[in-house]
Formats: sequence, structure tokens, C-alpha cells
Amino acid sequence: MPSDMTDPLLADADRARADLRSRIDQLRHKLDDLRDRIDLSGQVRRHPWPAVGIAFALGALAGFGPRRIPGATPERSFGSAALGALGTLALHVLRELALAQLSRMSSHWWSEHGGEPFDDARRAYRAARPPCPEP
Repeated sequence: MPSDMTDPLLADADRARADLRSRIDQLRHKLDDLRDRIDLSGQVRRHPWPAVGIAFALGALAGFGPRRIPGATPERSFGSAALGALGTLALHVLRELALAQLSRMSSHWWSEHGGEPFDDARRAYRAARPPCPEP
């Protein structure tokens, strides 16, 4: 008689275990999607031009802030200083990512259109240059 009672319990436990595994897999998939959405550098690499546009718009908004009276000392809070530093850092990172993307795109375009790779062109230039006279 005990084996009859344990079979439904084992079946319930197996179903619960399978349900838990499927929920964990769903959660893992959702977390992976969230990581992809939050990955700022990855988003900028995939969409460089909108990132440049957003950075430009943020810079324009920051430039059109409240006007100050010349000679007056503005009051600065820690929050505004931190926001300014964060904005500067974000714009720097976006600029560097955009320039790196532009460099990769131009190098790819150059090699597709029959140009020598940049390192080979530099070596050829150095080889063709006459040596500098020694003093």
C-alpha cells in the first residue's frame, strides 16, 4: 500500500520540478533579453547614428539651459555637479564609440574598394621615403 501512495507524490514532485525548471529557463531568457537592452555600448555599436543624434540633442539641451547673469556666482549643488560630470563622461564615451565605428566602417570600405590595408600603406610610405640624413 505505501507504493501506491508514493507514486502520485513522486509524479506531483516530478511535475513541480519540471514546472520549476521551465520557469527558471523563462526567467533566464528574460534576463538575457534585459541585458541586451541595457548594454549601452552594444546598443551604440548596433545603432551608431541614432546614438550620435541623441548625444547631440542632449548637448543642445544642456547648452540651452537657464541663462546666467555675467559676474554672478551661481549656486552649485552636488547633484548638479554630478550630473554635469556624468553628462560629460557619457558624451565622451559616445564620441569614442562613434569614432571607433566610423574607423571600422571606413577601413572596411577602403578594403572593399581595392585599397591597401592601412598598415601596408604605412609600411609602403616609410619604405619609399628617403632616409633622414644623420647630423
